[in-house]
Amino acid sequence: MISSTGKPMHSNISRWKEMPLAILQREAKRGVPGAQFVLGARYRKAEGVPLNNTEGLRLFRLAADQGLSIAQESLGYAYLWGKGIAKNESEGRLWYEKAAALGAPGAQYMVGCFWFQGVAGRRDSSKAIPWFKKAAEAGHVGAQASLGIAYKDGLGISPDMKKAVYWLKKASDQGDAEAKTILGFIRRTGQGTRTDQEKGLALYREAAKQGNAVAQFLVRNQKSLSKKPGEQIRGKSKSVT
Repeated sequence: MISSTGKPMHSNISRWKEMPLAILQREAKRGVPGAQFVLGARYRKAEGVPLNNTEGLRLFRLAADQGLSIAQESLGYAYLWGKGIAKNESEGRLWYEKAAALGAPGAQYMVGCFWFQGVAGRRDSSKAIPWFKKAAEAGHVGAQASLGIAYKDGLGISPDMKKAVYWLKKASDQGDAEAKTILGFIRRTGQGTRTDQEKGLALYREAAKQGNAVAQFLVRNQKSLSKKPGEQIRGKSKSVT
């Protein structure tokens, strides 16, 4: 369901999270999607109610069918990773696509990953790029990093180092360790930007402190610049939240 402003309907989820259980149950029975989603999440986490994945997913579906994008994403996640239900990548992708169509940045990023990796369908990196762009422009850090890597390596789009640096910096500024590592390499080698050895090393060190293994290696071996970090699109083996 789209609101009168044309934005995805989130039904004031934060407000429903503060509601007493009795009110949530009453409003969920009345068909209020926000209440259905929050009550479903409580059943899934055993928060004030007995653990019941079946009931939680039933409530998610009721909310998702009414166009609540966060419920659609949650269903997608459950099916994609087999969380409380039999794993079904095709069903998971379907629900993410529904949420992406409503403008949910996290879902748009995931649809881009599906296209890039060939999850529950054929692989086509060129179809991933529009979804990464939508999510990146909305501020999704994973999409920004992925778009930067795509521009850098010409994955599904013509290489453009200026755009690569732009999007990698966006992700780096949000604290993304992988983006910092790749941007550090670019700074140190002067690809698409002026060479800045100290800035590149500083980015390596920041990423290393965050636990990025490639950055840690590069800090230890500062002269080992022949290997390019981050050759693949983000999200390859990560779960979605």
